[in-house]
Amino acid sequence: MRDAVTAELLVMRRRAATWILLGIWTFLGIFFAYVIPYALDPEDSPAGLDDFLPQSLAGTLIAGFPFFGGVFALMLGVFAFGSEYGWDTLKTLFTQRAGRLRVFGAKLAALGLALVPFVLALVDSVRRSVRDITPPVARAYRTRRERPG
Repeated sequence: MRDAVTAELLVMRRRAATWILLGIWTFLGIFFAYVIPYALDPEDSPAGLDDFLPQSLAGTLIAGFPFFGGVFALMLGVFAFGSEYGWDTLKTLFTQRAGRLRVFGAKLAALGLALVPFVLALVDSVRRSVRDITPPVARAYRTRRERPG
């Protein structure tokens, strides 16, 4: 079973669609979690600029996972199973390997392991963008708070 999972991970790693999905997911995660809310005048929101500061990074990321995480995991699964069918390699897999259940289990385990870098890449990219954005936003927030109203 370990060899089958390793083979499936190799196939997923070599497939360009996997890396394209990773890039799109990371971009959309940052765009909808930080760029759009910041562009829509964050002072109108109940939390103000607090949503953009590092202490709310985890909550902001978790709020976006139901939208993008599930969709991209589904697309990755479709690529993993559908490409084998489309390339007519599924019949070869079933004749050369132990059985259907083992092939299915290996693909499922490989998908689970492949989603870990997706999540880590999104968290890392948002962490980096928050680190770069935080000083000017925090300065602006402090000066607006200190200004008599």
